[in-house]
Amino acid sequence: MWSKAVNRREFVEIFQAQRLNSKIGLRERSRALEEGQSEEIELLWKFEPNDSWALPNVAVIDAPKHVEFLAWISTYLPASRPITAQCRILDRWTADEMLSINRPPSLGKFVSVCLGLIAAEAASYIAGKRDIRSLSPQACYATLSFSIARAAALGIPVEIASNLPARWSHARTLTGSIATPIPLVHFHNVWGVVAALAIGYEPATGNLFNASARFPKWSPPNPFIVNCCAELLSGNGLSESSWLNLVHIAPELTTLRSALSGPREGRVALLERALVELRDKAPEARPEVRSMAASFLLAYLASAINPGSLDHIQLLIPLLPSFPDIILWYGLLAGVQNRVGNISGMNGLGRKVIRELMREDDVLSLPACDVALTELEVLSPSARQSPGFNLVSQSGITVEIMPCVNAAFRFDRHDEPISVASDELITLWKNLDDEIDRFERNLDRLRRSSLNRFIDESKSDRRTRRIKT
Repeated sequence: MWSKAVNRREFVEIFQAQRLNSKIGLRERSRALEEGQSEEIELLWKFEPNDSWALPNVAVIDAPKHVEFLAWISTYLPASRPITAQCRILDRWTADEMLSINRPPSLGKFVSVCLGLIAAEAASYIAGKRDIRSLSPQACYATLSFSIARAAALGIPVEIASNLPARWSHARTLTGSIATPIPLVHFHNVWGVVAALAIGYEPATGNLFNASARFPKWSPPNPFIVNCCAELLSGNGLSESSWLNLVHIAPELTTLRSALSGPREGRVALLERALVELRDKAPEARPEVRSMAASFLLAYLASAINPGSLDHIQLLIPLLPSFPDIILWYGLLAGVQNRVGNISGMNGLGRKVIRELMREDDVLSLPACDVALTELEVLSPSARQSPGFNLVSQSGITVEIMPCVNAAFRFDRHDEPISVASDELITLWKNLDDEIDRFERNLDRLRRSSLNRFIDESKSDRRTRRIKT
């Protein structure tokens, strides 16, 4: 890579001219940064900048100055706004960590697991309004699970990725997106299990090992659930001891395991019976029915209807108010049991999502977003407030919530709340109706006037012909 230390005046000159006025101080170096002066901005290029195009790929500044620097740029470089659509603005530590990544994107054997969680989360947002087979790739790209999986595929250090849920949630707020039906704590629980499966887990001791984890760990994983998922991931199914632990909150189901290997109708009936036991039998007297174990049990029974698929997710959508994490567990269980490629198909949706998860990218590549989250906070600090720049899409915005990890959201660009715009629209329609009524009245008068004139002219012509004869 190539680097050059500049001050703010030189930074503005480079972006205004889109080229270097001087190559003094420009040097080629390894992918490692050195300590700079407090007032310096270190610009990074993937390749040597030339005379025709010299905008940097990354600008490295001290972390405490990020907000002030972006506000300063929006004032002195308004034509280049948003600057983060052209050049990443990073602090020195984050830039160093991102530059240290040197491997192609990979999720190993967890591609189906990630895909199951992404599709299940996307389905929860449409809340049963459409069939899951009608899900669009954009709906999947907007999920938190997609962002987590993308960060893991790229190998982004967990120290950076650990802030991802909070940053994703903040981006949704800034863009005015609807509230998610699944609280963030449930993402922590489910992805904690994925992290444990990915790096290894010792159920007997509860110890995590192998420090090269790719998935962040926000909370200690539930050892029982990790055990169950590990057994399913191995392809051997649940052991008898795991089944007994699974149904301990609904003892009435203990002897009904044989139904899982019977006809599909029997598996559906078993799920319905579990619902009766967990939801309808005095839940206020049994607080465990709202627990993680209850959600996992119901999700497992739903996944057992057709293992390795999301075909029966519509059965669980109505349960979200009572069991808000049930959809995520269902997606995880579909992923760990996906041995025949059911999830990777989904009418081509799975392949498109996998393509984006595995797309090669690095911090020295050009950004592929409308704006980075840090700059969006400066330009559009409140939901639905116009950010003051053009977007690639008319109906959405792509936000880089952390380096190389983009999230796509719907974004209504209104300077005022939608209700105001709606009132104005109603007024316009009323005015248009009035104008149409006025036009029709005038047209009617014109027709009558023309008809009368035609009659008068006809009478006059007849009188003239009689006189001539």
